[in-house]
Amino acid sequence: MLTYLTPDSTIETFHLPDDIAFSEDETALLWDLRPDYPHKVIVFGKEHNTPRLVRSYGESYAFSGTVAHATVIPEMFNKLIEYFSKRYGREFNQFLGNWYRNGEDYIGFHSDDEQQLVDGTEIVGVSLGATRDFVLKHKTTKESTVVSADNNSVIVMGGACQRTHKHSVPKRLRVRGYRISLTLRAFV
Repeated sequence: MLTYLTPDSTIETFHLPDDIAFSEDETALLWDLRPDYPHKVIVFGKEHNTPRLVRSYGESYAFSGTVAHATVIPEMFNKLIEYFSKRYGREFNQFLGNWYRNGEDYIGFHSDDEQQLVDGTEIVGVSLGATRDFVLKHKTTKESTVVSADNNSVIVMGGACQRTHKHSVPKRLRVRGYRISLTLRAFV
């Protein structure tokens, strides 16, 4: 399914093909890779813990006034790199893992910093575990689009999406299960 947000910004949603979808066991292994402590960010000049757990793989990622220093990309991510690199014709070399422990963990409205990205590349998000809302909001019109990010679903933000929209994963207190978001980027 492809939904056009504006003429130059798109969001594409689909599920991972069965041959590369993550099994329950693989998702449990990924859950065990989560950091022990939240990442620290700078917001309005003050240091805060992220309301989720964060780790960068492949390339260090600068955001919110700090840097998530990279660790080596786990071998189990190779199937995603191969699939998405072939699908979009570029080499994805950075993953950002976000572990949402339950519905109280979230990420507020923001646009991803594109300074480290290869110009014009897609940002690909793979969702594993509990279903959570992924909300996009147009920066000018404030019109919102809500995508239900369920297990093994993919959300691709393309074109000028980061310049025209903000996105979030809001709190959902009724959600008891965990969610893992793996976001692939092509860094310069």
